[in-house]
Amino acid sequence: MLYLDNVLSAVTGQWQLILGLVFMALVIFLPALKAADRAVIPAGHEPYLRLLTRGAERPSDDEVAANPRAASARVRAAERIREAA
Repeated sequence: MLYLDNVLSAVTGQWQLILGLVFMALVIFLPALKAADRAVIPAGHEPYLRLLTRGAERPSDDEVAANPRAASARVRAAERIREAA
């Protein structure tokens, strides 16, 4: 099993510098890339629908028993929360 020291000792000096710079960039910039920091929606691009179901709702067993054609039905629902641009 290779440890970081073994890996770095096997890498040439130029690549050590590159890997060090990449690591420093990750340490500096990863906190700025959190989802909460980049969840800014520009004006005019806000969603105009709100989903009322998660995925597709399937018919109940009682409904399929009463109406066999309902077996393949799927329902998706959304509510308009503002006018579309």
